[in-house]
Amino acid sequence: MFLRRSGSTPTGQDGYETGPSSAYDGSYYVYAETTNPNNPGVEFSMYRDFGDDVASVSFQYSMYGTTMGTVLLQGSDDGGSTYTTLWSKSGNQGNAWYGADVSVGSVGMKWLEFVYTSGSSFTGDFALD
Repeated sequence: MFLRRSGSTPTGQDGYETGPSSAYDGSYYVYAETTNPNNPGVEFSMYRDFGDDVASVSFQYSMYGTTMGTVLLQGSDDGGSTYTTLWSKSGNQGNAWYGADVSVGSVGMKWLEFVYTSGSSFTGDFALD
């Protein structure tokens, strides 16, 4: 489960280099806390049913930490029973927020889901804003 957060992730506050130090915009972001027992290979997910076809999605993400896992943005047109991967990223991307603009295309996705699979240790907090 993704958690809502303001300021640094707890691991980042403890002096480890992981997660963002603040939101990209505003006060809050959501993130995956990878402190034990949330590693290795623990899956975090967050989805939304838009009801109508989605043409594109824009978001900011942070993948800062030496043991970052893999994040997928997936779409579904059948109520979430099958998904198509629309975007993915793996590994340490550095201490910054990055933007992504994903075109869903003409496939007609109504459901979007972010899935993050944690890396090998606790220094892999993934965040979205």
